[in-house]
Amino acid sequence: MTDHTAGFSQLRHDRRGRGVEFWIYFSLIFVAALPFAVFAWARVLGRDGKGILRRAWTEADRIVPTIFSA
Repeated sequence: MTDHTAGFSQLRHDRRGRGVEFWIYFSLIFVAALPFAVFAWARVLGRDGKGILRRAWTEADRIVPTIFSA
């Protein structure tokens, strides 16, 4: 039998654990990712439907939890 609740507590903990330090790192990485997102967006020119800020937000939201898990 498969336990479907195995990763649930970790997911809840990650959402509650986003404190000031997380947002500082997130902001720095977001600002750093913004020029790359602009370049990629200009290259694709809206082909995938994501805007500049959405792409940078997605990249920063993907990178910062990786830093905190180390």
